[in-house]
Amino acid sequence: MSKWSAKFPFDFSPRRGTIHELGQCYVDEIERIYELLNDLRTNNAGDDDPEPFQIKIDDTGKIYIRNADNDEWLLLGSAAKYFGLKEAGFLTKADINFPEEEGGAFGIDITGNAGKIANTAIEVTGSFADNQALVYDANKQKLTNKLVPIVNSETGAISCDTTGNAGKVAGKPIITESLDDGEVLVFRASQGGFVNEPKSNAIGSGKSLVIYFDGRTIADYNGTIYRDLHIMQFTATQPDGVTVTKPLLWLKPTTDGESIAEIYLLQENNSYKLISSPEDSITEVSFSNDELTVKNAKGEEESYKIKRLAGNSVTASTDLNTLTLEGRYQCSESSVAQGLTNCPVSEPFFLDVYRNNKPDATFDNTVQVKQVITTANASEPAVYVRTHINGTWSAWKELANTTWINSNVSSIATNPVKARKIEKEGSTVKLWWSDPDDSIVDGSVLTQWEKTVIVKKQGSYPENVDDGTIVVAVTERNKYADEPYSDTQASPANWYYRAFPKAKNGPYSDNELNRFGFWHYAIYVDTTDPDEETCVHKIGGFDNYFFDRPYMDFDADSFYWGGWKNVQMLPKPCMLKADGSVDYYLDPDDYTKKADGVTASDVTDLEYNGNAMMEWCPVFTKVEKVGTRLYMYFCSEKYDDDYECYSCKKSDGEYGDHFYMPIYEGYVSSGKMRSMSTGTKPTASTTAENEATYATANGTGWNTTVWADEQLLQMLGILFFERLNMQVACGYNPGSSSSALTNNIGTANAKGMFYGHQSTNAVNTKYFGMENWWGHRWRRPNGLMCINRRVWVKLTNSTVDGSTVTGYNRTGNGYIDTGVDVPSASESYIKEISGNEKCVTAPVTVSGASSTTYYCDAAWSATGTTQLFLGGGVADGASAGLFAFHAIIAPSASYWDSGASLSYKSF
Repeated sequence: MSKWSAKFPFDFSPRRGTIHELGQCYVDEIERIYELLNDLRTNNAGDDDPEPFQIKIDDTGKIYIRNADNDEWLLLGSAAKYFGLKEAGFLTKADINFPEEEGGAFGIDITGNAGKIANTAIEVTGSFADNQALVYDANKQKLTNKLVPIVNSETGAISCDTTGNAGKVAGKPIITESLDDGEVLVFRASQGGFVNEPKSNAIGSGKSLVIYFDGRTIADYNGTIYRDLHIMQFTATQPDGVTVTKPLLWLKPTTDGESIAEIYLLQENNSYKLISSPEDSITEVSFSNDELTVKNAKGEEESYKIKRLAGNSVTASTDLNTLTLEGRYQCSESSVAQGLTNCPVSEPFFLDVYRNNKPDATFDNTVQVKQVITTANASEPAVYVRTHINGTWSAWKELANTTWINSNVSSIATNPVKARKIEKEGSTVKLWWSDPDDSIVDGSVLTQWEKTVIVKKQGSYPENVDDGTIVVAVTERNKYADEPYSDTQASPANWYYRAFPKAKNGPYSDNELNRFGFWHYAIYVDTTDPDEETCVHKIGGFDNYFFDRPYMDFDADSFYWGGWKNVQMLPKPCMLKADGSVDYYLDPDDYTKKADGVTASDVTDLEYNGNAMMEWCPVFTKVEKVGTRLYMYFCSEKYDDDYECYSCKKSDGEYGDHFYMPIYEGYVSSGKMRSMSTGTKPTASTTAENEATYATANGTGWNTTVWADEQLLQMLGILFFERLNMQVACGYNPGSSSSALTNNIGTANAKGMFYGHQSTNAVNTKYFGMENWWGHRWRRPNGLMCINRRVWVKLTNSTVDGSTVTGYNRTGNGYIDTGVDVPSASESYIKEISGNEKCVTAPVTVSGASSTTYYCDAAWSATGTTQLFLGGGVADGASAGLFAFHAIIAPSASYWDSGASLSYKSF
């Protein structure tokens, strides 16, 4: 656009036109005048003939200025960006200056988050701090102010010397001002970063790196003190040093030094014994239980006892009360031993620590510990022992010296008698027991059983062999293991019997496990071990610790009892009248006969006014999780406040004498559920409400089975068989079908208390005397409801269990919320159970397991209100079993492979 000028000259004079003509000329120019004004108003002067420094705004709102040479439009900004407004973060008058102190250089002071660099927005948080710079943040896609490494102005290197609280590791800040000698950086979630702490959780300060060989500690390093590792040494001369530093094997070379001439083994007396030479070359060497077995080229084999290798070092000023974890410890210096607290010796020694319970738990008053010290004295070793029971350390007691070791033990009692059982009937008391085995450790006999003396006392158990009346003294081992000793005693109910086994040349055992009528069992499940056969462990100090594992010998078609035959806890088969009284007991090996083994029973007679049942005594249990171990304890009495027996708990808080479970699968006859040997298929396709109606038709106290009893029987399976796969232990599903039940009731009458097959068979499986407890027909108990997979339970008919409703229902109303949620499952194998005392065996993990690992049985669950089924059916194959858990069916539903069975309680 050229400079403004008169484009349309306005020439008018009266001589040349009229006023009207003048007006017409003005009107003709009005449109052009407004067009010009609008162009000026919008800076749209056109660019067909621009002038230098001319300003224009195009249709997109961009503002341009013409350069001085009048050959280019320069972009100033955009009208859409509020150009010039200070509050928008753009330049202000004060932002642009030419400070004289800097030689008049042009400077721009940008405040706020404004501007772009390389088309990237700038976002400054707060204000710039020391050593911050603009750094591109890919997540924000902006330039932000952040700390940057300091570059050395002379070398150009980045300094890694971090002082103050700076830096991050794995995204976590380092929060420290300085580090002292021996400190380490430890991440603490509570602090939100890494902090400096003493090396208490690393090697040192009580923590050691320990190397094990064949179960022995052979080297350790605790950060300050270390011990060399010597397994074998190849040298022409005998190795020197004390026992703990000498190599276990000395390999003596040939004269040329190129091969082994002789092999020597380190002995207890710190000397070496020749065990191999060229004439008797070794072909195989193996270690097992502190024994070295050597085979030579002739095929001859010889075993040698080897000295245990030393363990963790006992450091100066240690209090032996703090050494409570299982393991072996050593003190190599007399000066160290003399500075120890609660130590009975002042010379080098070995310390063995054993835990009777809770091997991995934090030490407290409930942990039972035994410490054994053996002095490192080759000529006269001494042995000391003490225990920690119920929060108290006993005094150290010297047990042995060389003479003692080489002769008889004179101060250690035998183990308790095993498999105790007592029955009182009329004036006769029958006693069964197995005598203790000899105690042998590392080939040395510690105790030898000499005899067992039975003592009785009125009103309470005898405290020692002289506290009461001696009943009998028996010197023939296990004389009364299978057939009882009978004692005639007026009013036997008030007499208490106790065994006192005696060691040869030693004392009587006063262990509480010698009491007749008392028993105490315990196991734990290692939840990290997928092997169902090895994950269950016995615990020392409990009755079952001395028992062998029972099993069904499928090849021999017989059951091996291990140490469990005749134990007091086992149930008894009986005929129970409708009024809840025992009519008579059955022969446990043949239910068609009474207990005398001769007289016929009524198990097949549906006209009998009662049912065939298993009579159980109270079993008090305690369940606790410690780390990755699930502990289960079982006792004949309420051993402490944590033990409970819901199966026998009455409404007043006392406990009944017995509860009863069904021998047979439920069969409905004339509107009444029966447990009888009918020779027919059990009843199925019934609803939960109808099942309860049929069961209660027997009379007061009768019901279907209940959750408290069912749960107990599952736990007892783990205790009894020491494994989790009950099908392998006792027997597989008796039948297989996808449409009908396969086996008749009563086919296992003459098969004892436990029986089964490896494949389907016409003879039913038996478990604690009960037929087909799994694998034939699903069994629906009362007392456990799943509501949207949350487990609700009722453990007693009354409200003494903490529930708020009397009796069982199909809604879960008034039941106890266990807080346990069963995961979504559809024939999903169980990996982990809850361990919650009110629903111990409810599955909580159903991934990562199979039919041969962990619990080996499957779970099913669904939303809605469902009532539990247990055991599995003929259609379920390997998924069925003792722990099979089915919670997808409403109580009103019925299926061809599901039903219920009887139970009875008089309370």
